[in-house]
Amino acid sequence: IKAAPANATEPTTIYLKAGTYTGCFDIEESRNVILTSNEDAVIDGLVHGNSGNYITLKGLTLTNETPAKTATSRNNADGYCVGGYANCFHIEDCTFNVKSLGAINIYAAFNANKEEFELTVLNSTFNCNGFTPIRCKTNTKIDGCTFNDQKRYSMQFQANSQAASEKVVFTNNKVNDPCLTSGEPFAAGVQISHSQLCEEVALTISGNTLESELFSDLKFAYDWEEGCSSCLANMQITTCSLNGNQIVAGQCL
Repeated sequence: IKAAPANATEPTTIYLKAGTYTGCFDIEESRNVILTSNEDAVIDGLVHGNSGNYITLKGLTLTNETPAKTATSRNNADGYCVGGYANCFHIEDCTFNVKSLGAINIYAAFNANKEEFELTVLNSTFNCNGFTPIRCKTNTKIDGCTFNDQKRYSMQFQANSQAASEKVVFTNNKVNDPCLTSGEPFAAGVQISHSQLCEEVALTISGNTLESELFSDLKFAYDWEEGCSSCLANMQITTCSLNGNQIVAGQCL
């Protein structure tokens, strides 16, 4: 896994055979790298991208039961399943079995890539075991995912103060069985926060469902410094579903 991207022409597709691959997999070359498998392949450690990569993870199981460290990681990526700085991740049809800290931690891309979203996660399952699923500081799209036993928010987004504008899309996701042991009020959905927000954040939330006995604690929360109430340039929130019943946008907040 470590050697293949440097020794192949782009795009590089690496097919993993069945088994568990342990360690930190730094993909430091500025390349289009695809990690995929048709078998029961597990990456236990950290898949890390740095500076200008486009990394696709498809059909894999990822865990951090044996957390890996990397000298090039940024913003506390160590201990997560996927982390990186100034790169793009496209994650599809993957399963995350989180044992420590969280599943994904992506640092700001600073517009290093031309893609609309530097982090895209589609049709993936997060078995969080009381930990945080996703932390990110970049244009992000989360669609069609399932979150089980998460600690608090499905996605914690920190706007990048060095970007003129950013997009957050959280659509068609399902949250099941929230963690009841963290000792904190449970909040599903999205948290947006930063001490220095970028000029504009375009936010879309729709089609999400929550299955929980703690429905009174359902929240999609937005935190920002006082005086930044105009930072949300384009907020679209449509009806969501709570335990099979539709609720209006105002109750999603």
